[in-house]
Amino acid sequence: MAGDDGLTDALVALGFSQYESRAYVGLLGGEYGLTAYALWKRTGVPQPKIYEALRKLVERGVAIQVGTRPQRFAPRQVDEVLEQLQQDFDSRVEEAKRTAAKALSGGEGADAYAEVLRGSRGKDAVLTDAAHLINDAGERLYISGWAEDLAELKDTIVSAQERGVQLVILVFGRGKFDVRGAAVYRHTTTSHVLYRSHRNRHIGVVADGRRAVWGVAFDGEEWTSLRFEDRRLLGLLRQFIRHDIYVQKIYNHLQPEMEEAFGIGLEKLVELDKPLSEFVQGERTARSAG
Repeated sequence: MAGDDGLTDALVALGFSQYESRAYVGLLGGEYGLTAYALWKRTGVPQPKIYEALRKLVERGVAIQVGTRPQRFAPRQVDEVLEQLQQDFDSRVEEAKRTAAKALSGGEGADAYAEVLRGSRGKDAVLTDAAHLINDAGERLYISGWAEDLAELKDTIVSAQERGVQLVILVFGRGKFDVRGAAVYRHTTTSHVLYRSHRNRHIGVVADGRRAVWGVAFDGEEWTSLRFEDRRLLGLLRQFIRHDIYVQKIYNHLQPEMEEAFGIGLEKLVELDKPLSEFVQGERTARSAG
């Protein structure tokens, strides 16, 4: 690929190591999904270093693993990588400004944490982001998603459980998903009813209350996600998962009564323009007529 040396040097100037830069440029110029061996042959990066370079590229989010037997790797688009680097740089500058303001003002009223949002596109990238968070978790994980998608993360989730991480998992859809020793909840209110709004799929992961991934597939196909460390967004996603679990626990205990009031799958709950008093009055009228 023309300009390889120039791009390699540019990436080094942006904080990549020489080996990381050469490995990324090698991925760009090769066929989709190169093995570490093929990339070593292509780039000349010393064989003991090629695996470390690939690991760093995946951690940076500029490459993704697209195969397991054997492991194969593919690059993110250059425009996406450069935009991510720009966002990271801007975030660090903003954090430096806040830190400087705090130091100059004696620390009164300044935020002490970074507000960082990063994006990913494509299911493989979203699953990779989720897997990194699960691998890094040391205490507690909240996970929400569809059974078929969580199945692709099962080995990573089981590894977290085996090293003592507490797991709270909410499973959507009709597929089977379970992890021995974990608190796994089924989203039973929608397991037998598919509404148009449920064509969207999602994966949510909150790790140790410090980092999170929220991925959504609109119409089940176009996956995109956000990775963040902002405590306000972390709390919002965690509470979203917990609230859904609360509803499922109530539903499992009071299913006949709730379905009588709100229908199979509780579809009447989405009628937000209809106050609760109308539901109550309607049920009273129906019982009287019966």
